[in-house]
Amino acid sequence: RDRDSTALTAYVGTAAYAAFALLLYAATHVAPLYSGRDLVEQLPREMAESPDPMYSVRTYDHSLTFYLRREATLVEYRGELDFGLTLRPERELGFVDWIARWKAERQALAVMDDDTYEFLKNQGVPMVLRAQNPKRMIVSRR
Repeated sequence: RDRDSTALTAYVGTAAYAAFALLLYAATHVAPLYSGRDLVEQLPREMAESPDPMYSVRTYDHSLTFYLRREATLVEYRGELDFGLTLRPERELGFVDWIARWKAERQALAVMDDDTYEFLKNQGVPMVLRAQNPKRMIVSRR
């Protein structure tokens, strides 16, 4: 009996270790979906480091503001930032106001998802695709 419980313990321990190792391996492949780091690394250095305005259109990626070292003006997004936007309403724009501002900008960056990009492209909004991952993309004004 002791031999059976030792073997069972060894099997359970081995299975738990294998499951944990598989989880860590999977996490390294999923992490880029939840971080803006890979998007920022795709940008030309001068664009990533420029002080040009950044807009977050119908989405918000907390890590992008960290990696780009600048705040984003939110466009049609409140989410978990709702309270902060009541204190700083200038950090938020409606869609129509943003399009007018975007067209007037010399240069700017915007992060958005695929559906928003396709919608804006079909509306003739000038954008240059600069970086992309499976969840979102960064475009520039020029």
